[in-house]
Amino acid sequence: MDALFTILCGWGHNIRTILRHLKAFLFHFVWLIVLGQRFKQIVQDRRRMETAA
Repeated sequence: MDALFTILCGWGHNIRTILRHLKAFLFHFVWLIVLGQRFKQIVQDRRRMETAA
């Protein structure tokens, strides 16, 4: 029974580690998408200002 408990504890630790890395990856991925959208908006605004002037 102790061996099974040890395996389950190790498995749980590995899953938590994988989920923590996945969370960090997804955070950075979404951050890059938002940053890209913001950059695109800035470029469009500058082009409008240049053509209006």
